[in-house]
Formats: sequence, C-alpha cells, structure tokens
Amino acid sequence: MNVLERDYYTIEAIELMPEASQRDLAKYTGMSLGKVNYCLKELVQKGWIKAQEIRRTDGRWASLYLLTAKGRAAQSELTHNFLAYKMDELESLSAEIDRVHQKIRRIE
Repeated sequence: MNVLERDYYTIEAIELMPEASQRDLAKYTGMSLGKVNYCLKELVQKGWIKAQEIRRTDGRWASLYLLTAKGRAAQSELTHNFLAYKMDELESLSAEIDRVHQKIRRIE
C-alpha cells in the first residue's frame, strides 16, 4: 500500500467511524496497528485531522479523530488522485489480462 492509498483509506475510515479505535481503523484499512498509529500522527502533523481525548461510557479514555477544514480540502484532491491511480492500475491490469488471454489462445 502506497502513501496515497494509506492516507485515502485512513481518512475514509475516520470519516465513517470518528469514534473508532486505532485497532478498528487498522481492521477497516487492512493496515497494522503500528502503521495506523504512524499514519494518524502524520495526518495530525499535516493538519488534516485532529485527535481529541474523550471518556467512553465505560469510563476509559479513547481518542476521537476528526477531519479538519484543511483535511476536508485535502480529501477532495486526495480522492481525485486516488481515483486516477486506481484507473491507471485498472488499465495495467486489463492489459495484463489481455496478454494472458492471448498466451492461452496460442497454447490451445
């Protein structure tokens, strides 16, 4: 997973589940817990998200992750870049599938 994908999936997860734990975010994004922790710190440093400590109903402390105005602005460009990246990936994959199909036809 590259930085573009990592940031896109992390921001998407935060938007969908702002009260999710880092463990929940890791499960959603498919990243390790350590990688999610690193990514969250990086996004806070960029000013795209802010972390706020809250007390849960069971009395324990947890973090609430929220997109900032800067993060919302970045999200639009990030989504555009992510889509372009995935479209390029799809073209490459389609070309590879065509090559394999041609090879199979030659073998048969």
